[in-house]
Amino acid sequence: MTKVITITSAQGFLAQLKETEPYVRQIALDRLLEVADHFWAEIADHLTEIEACYEDPSFPHRQAAALLASRVYYHLEEYGDALRLALEAGELFELRTKTEYAETIVAKAIDDYIRLNNDPAKPTINEN
Repeated sequence: MTKVITITSAQGFLAQLKETEPYVRQIALDRLLEVADHFWAEIADHLTEIEACYEDPSFPHRQAAALLASRVYYHLEEYGDALRLALEAGELFELRTKTEYAETIVAKAIDDYIRLNNDPAKPTINEN
């Protein structure tokens, strides 16, 4: 018989982000990614810690931290930050998945490209 465990809070995983051992923080990030769509509001209170993991060049799992932060920013409707961090997540950001998150990030990237391409103030190459 398989037991079903219901998680009612992300606090335990969030507490693990304060650990000094990178392996423990990686496990926390993996678990938080699994529950991010349900507990994003709770996780949002810890975006500073998550982004600190991403910004630490010695942390070996920076892309997971970037992806988690991106997903939280998506839920906060901060699509610019969500796009920036999704790009920093590299191959962890799965473009081929048919989720609302992935489709929104791709749409944001296309919109930004079009906006920048149509900007009259965009620098042009002088062909003279």
